[in-house]
Amino acid sequence: MKILVGYDGSKGDDKILELALQQAKANNASVEILHVADLQPKNRSDLSEREKIDKDLLRAAALFENEGIPCTTTLKIGLSPGEFILEASENGGADMIVIGAHKKSRLGKFLFGSTLQLVILEAPCPVLIWKEN
Repeated sequence: MKILVGYDGSKGDDKILELALQQAKANNASVEILHVADLQPKNRSDLSEREKIDKDLLRAAALFENEGIPCTTTLKIGLSPGEFILEASENGGADMIVIGAHKKSRLGKFLFGSTLQLVILEAPCPVLIWKEN
């Protein structure tokens, strides 16, 4: 079994990683952690953001590896997290997606769309959602 984790480094993502860890242990699964970022390589502030993302991904992967769970990390650069998550789940043969539901205003959902909604409606496998309070 393979679990794909949608990860963006926000404060609630520790809970998402814990949930994915529980599922991986229960199902003898491997894990892929996917982070999607909108970075411009020539922008100096984005280079430091890239370093932070790399450190976050290494820390997240270590959580699984310390438990003996095979884990890979992927950083995709682009504007559409939902589409990258769907692509990774289809091409990588994910059996489950673990993703967080972050609070957003109604206007924000209307203007920017909902990654969560796209993943739920289009995923080729079950989606396990952690909702922040």
